[in-house]
Amino acid sequence: MSYHSDENEFLRALGVPSDGLQKEFSNPVVCKKKKTTTSYDRYMKMYRRIRIEMLSRPMCRKLRPWPNPKLEGPFEISRAALKAKLTDRLEYLAIPKQESDSWKSYYLPTVSRGNKIKTISDRLITLSNPKPCIDDMDENIVSTRFKSKNEWLAYMKKLKIFGAPRRTPPSPLQPKRKKKPLETMTRLEPLSQPVNRPLNMNEKTYEELYTIKSAVLKYNASDRTKNLAVAKQLNEETLMDINYNPLDKLINAKKYIATDRIKELSTPKVRETPKTFDVKADAFSVNPNALKAWCSPRIKRLAKPIIRD
Repeated sequence: MSYHSDENEFLRALGVPSDGLQKEFSNPVVCKKKKTTTSYDRYMKMYRRIRIEMLSRPMCRKLRPWPNPKLEGPFEISRAALKAKLTDRLEYLAIPKQESDSWKSYYLPTVSRGNKIKTISDRLITLSNPKPCIDDMDENIVSTRFKSKNEWLAYMKKLKIFGAPRRTPPSPLQPKRKKKPLETMTRLEPLSQPVNRPLNMNEKTYEELYTIKSAVLKYNASDRTKNLAVAKQLNEETLMDINYNPLDKLINAKKYIATDRIKELSTPKVRETPKTFDVKADAFSVNPNALKAWCSPRIKRLAKPIIRD
């Protein structure tokens, strides 16, 4: 109910008459055979009325001053415009173009002869009519009352049945497939049998394995084998890298004689031990330089205390 009251207040603020306000219904027993309207439909209905109300208002327009002050008054014409003359080129272009009659297009009727003879069916006439608006439709509301409590309970049972979601029909059962019986493959039978390996009759003893054959002792290498057996001669730079020894520099370092400057820098600096106390033994002794000291004008100016109001 609060929704209709808020809507009516909004329509009254816009200036809608009382005939166009939403009516409230407070009879819960009445059952109306009417399509239930959602909140979106009610919103669109209200918005359409507001839109019609806004379009019915006069449009505010602002008139410009007339006559226009920018276009009034005498206009200055330059001397060049008064003395200007048309050139031959402009005169030639000003002549209208002459077109021959052969290029004129013939008139063709917009409607063909067959469409003029054609008769429109009743179905096309009904479809050509504009779709009626929801507000313009005359809704025949038939109100019925439940005479007894049993009728009301029977109606509620029907609502539960009709309002229940529809179940999807079960998928058709597939025909049972015939399973192929298990059979051992012809290839698996020989593979399942153990391998028949004959005993090795050519086994050698430990002495026979490590004895050198007489043919090897009599072997003479060919010239090709001797040529390949010779080591390849390396480059000079690679030999220098291979023969490099970083410890050779230390031999020259043993013969080095340090200079006086290096000896001076190498000796550690002797620092005095810090004093454990800052109290002078002779409290009345004064540094002679302090007796000759004099204050600069800058120090005198800074020594004065700041005077604040």
